[in-house]
Amino acid sequence: MTLSEVEQYLANNVNCFPSDAVEQLRELLLSAPDSATPDIQALKLAKPNLALMLAIFAGYLGIDQFYMGRWAWGIVRVMTCGGAGWLYLFGIILAQRTARNENLRSIIRIVS
Repeated sequence: MTLSEVEQYLANNVNCFPSDAVEQLRELLLSAPDSATPDIQALKLAKPNLALMLAIFAGYLGIDQFYMGRWAWGIVRVMTCGGAGWLYLFGIILAQRTARNENLRSIIRIVS
């Protein structure tokens, strides 16, 4: 990706990644092969605020985990009704951080 493409991508999606990883992400995107650019731009990023709302209102069913692409945790939550409330509470507390970290992992998978 070119510098201008990377800057535009980060400006549009800065809230979707951990704030302490933005510089690392910038370097990663700049070093990405040109063949990865369409995949990166087509990637559907999980919105942290939406993940939080899903965790609050449907977290006991694992809907937030399914939204973030964490199918195994979603199934665990469905089977245990939110881990008897514990997984549900942890999910609410960690929803935004998890969404941002999953987005970063997705980018790293594409570039690697």
